[in-house]
Amino acid sequence: MSEELNGTVLLERPVEQVEQPVPVAVQTVSQPKAAVGTVVHTPIEVKPKPVYGFFKRAFDIVVSLICLTVGLPVYLIIALAIVIDDPGNPFFVQDRVGKNGKVFKMIKFRSMKKDAEQIKVNLAEQNEYVSIHFKMENDPRVTKVGKFLRKTSLDETPQVLNLLTGERDIIETTKKNVGFSRVVAA
Repeated sequence: MSEELNGTVLLERPVEQVEQPVPVAVQTVSQPKAAVGTVVHTPIEVKPKPVYGFFKRAFDIVVSLICLTVGLPVYLIIALAIVIDDPGNPFFVQDRVGKNGKVFKMIKFRSMKKDAEQIKVNLAEQNEYVSIHFKMENDPRVTKVGKFLRKTSLDETPQVLNLLTGERDIIETTKKNVGFSRVVAA
């Protein structure tokens, strides 16, 4: 896996695979449980390719416009179903790390109850992961419509707006939530 930070591609490898010590800067957040596994990011210089970048961006715009045009009726039905199932904003917006380490607002269809963060506080002891991530087998915060959206990955479709604005690309690595700990090679 890799991610890009300030024009530098960072490859993730388990610490055991690092041939020589790498200076590491660690940004920590408070963690209810200890994180499992350590990952070191090794920087690799990437030369910009302007022609490739132009065609990649043009492709992203064309694909996003087609998806928005063709998918609009489906998006409206999904939004209506979410509001009927659990009244409130049908969208979930979260800060993510994008190109060159820039933070952007990722848009998804809301698959949980609107007060999911308050409910999570009461469910903290039932977290099935020993990490900063929260996961439950039958999470009571997920709505009926949300279960279907997650199963079919339709909750991800509004990200086509992020694609249109250039905040993300069709082909890119998964971006981490801003609140998670990050280990970056110095």
